[in-house]
Parts: sequence; structure tokens; C-alpha cells
Amino acid sequence: MSNFFPQKKFAGQGQSPCRVWGAAVRRYQPPLRGGCEEDGGVSPTANHLKEVADINNRSKRISAALLSLLLCSCTVKTGSSTNDSSSAVSAAVSETSSSQTSATTETKEPEVVLPEIKGFKGSSDKTSFKLKWSAAEGADGYELTLRPAEGGNEESYDLTPDKNSYTLTDRKNGECAFFTLKAYKSIGDSRRYIAQSREIRLTTMRESVLLTVQSVCQYSQPALPTGCECAALTTLLKHCGFGVTKNEIASKYLKKIPFVSKKVKGKKGETVLYGADPNEAFPGDPQDENSYGCYAKPLVDAANKYLETQETALRAKDLTGKKLSALYKYVNNGTPIVVWATNGLKASKKTDSWVTTEGKEITWLYNEHCLVLVGYDEKKKIVYCADPSKRETQPQKYDAKLFEKRFKEQGSHAVIIE
Repeated sequence: MSNFFPQKKFAGQGQSPCRVWGAAVRRYQPPLRGGCEEDGGVSPTANHLKEVADINNRSKRISAALLSLLLCSCTVKTGSSTNDSSSAVSAAVSETSSSQTSATTETKEPEVVLPEIKGFKGSSDKTSFKLKWSAAEGADGYELTLRPAEGGNEESYDLTPDKNSYTLTDRKNGECAFFTLKAYKSIGDSRRYIAQSREIRLTTMRESVLLTVQSVCQYSQPALPTGCECAALTTLLKHCGFGVTKNEIASKYLKKIPFVSKKVKGKKGETVLYGADPNEAFPGDPQDENSYGCYAKPLVDAANKYLETQETALRAKDLTGKKLSALYKYVNNGTPIVVWATNGLKASKKTDSWVTTEGKEITWLYNEHCLVLVGYDEKKKIVYCADPSKRETQPQKYDAKLFEKRFKEQGSHAVIIE
């Protein structure tokens, strides 16, 4: 065979086996050896046929071997034996099988997503955490877990299935923790979980709190001259991680009713101005410097209209009627609040009037202004607000007593997102 194959490289060394085989066949041309009876030679025709037959047999065997190697995608070097080639093929197949087996072994089963326990929420005072939730159907009991925010041992509480609230007492002032609740079915001595709450964070009441909140200015271009409510709501939404702008809130989500002046029948020259109830919609347009403002309900509606377009369970909630001090617990637990007071805490004044299409008379309280409550200090008796009328990003500091007075003058309106 060494005379049959020229010393050239196979696949993996610069040439394919097919090209080498073709070169070998073309190079080997068996001579037609002549002979005569005098020198003992044989018949030229018979001798030639025998050599061609031998070559054909060798060619078939070699072609079969090369084809086998090509099909197995093996790399064969000059001088490699058939046994070496078989070993290489076996090794490659073995490695592939091993990889597939390893991949199969390492495949993890998808995590089971449990149904959510609805209404899981909490509050706190100086020494306790209060939690409540809606009952999970078919539950044999609940597991409440407290995870300290600053590290430490978790606490677990087993609760009976009739429970839908729980209070943890004797807590430290300023203690912060994360809470989760699981509902389970009993199976012998083991438990199968059937529902789980989202995780919430609570902190026992602190004497002073100041949240980090990025204020949105109503005068940043394009400006909303009478759009402090839209800017305040946008501040809240951005704090929750949403990318909406104040102008999108004003143009797409806030209900607005333009003013319309109509003549009074039977009274020459007299007209009646019709407009929106600010408790139901925005009278005019926030882009118009001659417009007015709105209160909590239209802002809640606008927020929820936007939130419904997002993949979130968060919703705006109207807290109108609560005392200012009662709002501190939300700020204490990390939730800023849209509140209504006045520009510069100036006194509210009754000014312009109009009538709704339903015949309700509206008198506007001049100096109305919407802000975001982001902090308080009970000892110093001050509150901190993100003020949409200010271009500064730092929170503004106000006297708590005067702020509460203006807050009450404007109807004690408040909005949160939770």
C-alpha cells in the first residue's frame, strides 16, 4: 500500500481524502509488460488483466474505508491504521452522547408559580406591625414569614385558616422588615403550598423620615402652567418605576372638560359659563395658563387608566378625608403621597364661579396647589414636599401646622399608589 499512496496530507492536514484518492489513482498507471516465449514471459493481455483486477479490488476496499471515514466526519492522518480511525469515531460518538446526557441531567424543572393571596397589606405604629389579607380558598392554615431588612434570623408564624389578619407587637422603634404569607393544604405530616402573597415592606413608626423622590417640574418644557396635579402624579409614577411623562398624563389619561359660555334665554347680553366639577374632571386644560385645577378623584382615575396599560397590580387609591398625621404612616413605609395645599402656603380665596352641565355651582378656591408629601419630622414639626412649581429637585420644607391648615382648606385630598 505504501507504493500505492503518495506521501500527501489527509483531511485536517490540508487536503481532503477524496482529492488524495483521485491523485493516487491518476498517478498509478500499471505498465503493459510485453513478453515472449523466448524470455519466459507471459501473454501481455492476460498479465495486464490480472493487474487491473487486483487494482480494482484494492480500490473498492480503500474507497469503502474512505467513505466510512467521511461519513463519520473523522480526521485521519497519514499512517493511521483502521483501528486508530475506529477509536477516533468511537471517542467522538461517546463524547457527543456524554454531552447530551449531561445536558439532560442538568435540565431543571420550571418553578411552580402559586396563585396570589389577594389583599395582603400592612401598617405599623411605633411598636407593632399589623397585617391583613383575603382568605385563600381551601387553605388548612397559613405561614407568615418576617425577614429583617438589615439581616438576622427570620421569624415564622403558623396561623389557623380562620385568620385573615395578624398583629406583631413589642417591636423596636424604626424596625424594618419584609413580610410574605403562604397558604397550605395538610397532607399527613407534610404541607403542600397552594397560594402565596407578594412581599411587602413595613417599618415601625419613626420620629422623622425623608424619602428620596425625584420631583417633576410642571414648567419643564413642554410646560403645563396649570398642571401641578399632572406633574405631582408623574412624580409618584416615576418613583414606582414607570416611564410616563407629565404631558402624556395631561393629554392621554386625565379627563378634561372645556369651558363653554352660553347665552341666557330671555336676558339680553347675559351669559352663563359652563365647566367641569373639579372633583370629577379638570376644568379647562393643564396646558392653558388661564385654566384651574382638579382634586383627587380625576387624578386617581387618570393614574389607574395609565396603570391598566402596564403589566402591574399597582393602583391609585383615594385617601381624601384623612388627617395629615395619619398620612405619615404611609411615608414611614416608603410611600410618597400626592396632597393638596396652596402655593407658598398662602390662604385659600374664593374667586371665579361657573356651573356644571348638571346645574351644580362651582366656586374656585384660589391658590390651590398640588404637591407630593415625601417626609416629616415630628420633633421639629415640619413636613417635606416635592413641589412641582419649583425647578429645584430638593424637597421643600414647610411648617407642619400651617401646612395642615392649608391642606384642610383645600378639602384634605390625598392620593397614593400601592
